[in-house]
Amino acid sequence: MKNLPFLIRQLFLFLSVVFLARNASGVQIYTFIDEKCDVDQGLIIGAEEDQIELLNLNGHAKTLNQKEIKFILIHDTLENPIKDIQLSSSLNQHLNHIYIKKQKKPLFTGWAVRFIENLVLFYDIRGNSHALELYQISKIRPVEPDIFAKPVRYVPTQLHLGSVGNQCRLKSNDKSLRPTRILADKVQISEVLDNFKTGFADLKSYKERTYLYAKPYLYEKRTRMGIVIGGDLKESVESLPLPFYFQWANGSEYRFQSFNQIGNLDTEYLPTVERNFSFRSDLKSHLFHASFVGNLSSLAAGTEFYTPIKEDWSKVLDEDRNRFSATASSFNYMALMGGDYGPFSLSFGTLFANHLIYVKNPTAPAVDAFREVLASNISPIVRVMFTNTRFKASALISQTTSQSNSPTDFDVSIDENVSSIGTIDSYDFESHFIRLNGDMTLTNEFSIGASQIYKTFKYNETTPSETNFMDATHLTTQVRLKHAFGDYVAIRLYGNYHIIERKFRFASLNSSENDNGFTLGGSFEFVF
Repeated sequence: MKNLPFLIRQLFLFLSVVFLARNASGVQIYTFIDEKCDVDQGLIIGAEEDQIELLNLNGHAKTLNQKEIKFILIHDTLENPIKDIQLSSSLNQHLNHIYIKKQKKPLFTGWAVRFIENLVLFYDIRGNSHALELYQISKIRPVEPDIFAKPVRYVPTQLHLGSVGNQCRLKSNDKSLRPTRILADKVQISEVLDNFKTGFADLKSYKERTYLYAKPYLYEKRTRMGIVIGGDLKESVESLPLPFYFQWANGSEYRFQSFNQIGNLDTEYLPTVERNFSFRSDLKSHLFHASFVGNLSSLAAGTEFYTPIKEDWSKVLDEDRNRFSATASSFNYMALMGGDYGPFSLSFGTLFANHLIYVKNPTAPAVDAFREVLASNISPIVRVMFTNTRFKASALISQTTSQSNSPTDFDVSIDENVSSIGTIDSYDFESHFIRLNGDMTLTNEFSIGASQIYKTFKYNETTPSETNFMDATHLTTQVRLKHAFGDYVAIRLYGNYHIIERKFRFASLNSSENDNGFTLGGSFEFVF
């Protein structure tokens, strides 16, 4: 029984929608009578502070002072009561083009004239009425100065003034439309007009947010669990501890929204296309947005990621007789913040990135140089993004620099049990990465995308006995697709092609090599 008031409100809202949908021309006419018994009749199209804006029955704008209103009579009619509309700057101020989802042209052009919960009733320039819930509206845009209004049908409507008319000695035809409600109390009048003020304020806020969001909802709404399949690695040898991920979203259209993922993720904002055991959270509110991605294997800034798996990398180089070196990038965490306007987005943030440089010659055990350049400094990152209903593109750029004439284990890690102090006298490291992403939704079931990452590594060091260096470039291209099978199952597949060039000198090993190849992977998703 506790839910009874809520159920009654929902039933009333449902019946209102059904009634208005079946009666596309239904409107509510308001009659205002002041203390001097002057009468104004029309549709309320604006309300703010003490000012009430009317589209009167003659088709003109009229402004009323709420303090002077003594009576309000409400008449319900299924016919259009306005023969001709004389558009003016006052009327155009409240007139808008109304768009619904995925439509390039407005559904109609009209004024908001009534508010019931989240339902908004509009009266358009052709004399028709429309009932829409806010979430159904994708855009609200102002009209052009030269717009033309002409109601397509009109039925003359005479309004009966009820008992109020007798008090003011106003005559009414007995056959005229009688009021469904008469307000003669200041409290009742304030309640009705306050409802309009709240409705118009909410609509204005909603209109503003349609400029600040690329689309009503920016993220995948439904909760998903993905099981990772395949996934050859080029920049890590760490096996996936839990081969799945989980994602969920919260929020509503054109309001606060958040998107979260945890598990083995390939995040489109990082300098690698490979999966990491990580947590991701994106949020959007009004003009502001933010993104955070944290590597759960090495979350704290400056934490080692590659050093704990040094032996695995050593085995890879021992088994691959065609190369003596490895370079790779990972991260501790990345944080972005910025603003949006329509489809355009600009973000600035920080990236704490780890970089691996490893040179080993199995035939010369003396050459076993493992270096993990830690995130001892902040790496700035910039993201530019474009989003519309079916296409999303982004570009990211970041630079990492690190150097020291007396490096410590917080700068460069060479082993979990051996300190870099005394091993490396000085070092200088610089890395850049640029990432481009593009994704397109072709149908409700099928989408495709591609990414390209270009990275550079420049590392120089001096030791007590020698000078070493590593210059490397990585160019990675990814093509991906997603296909949904019904409402509850989807599959994601991707293919990566890596072009890696390295030139290095460590101890007696002075060489250059290419390390190219394909990696494939994907995931099954279960949608809840």
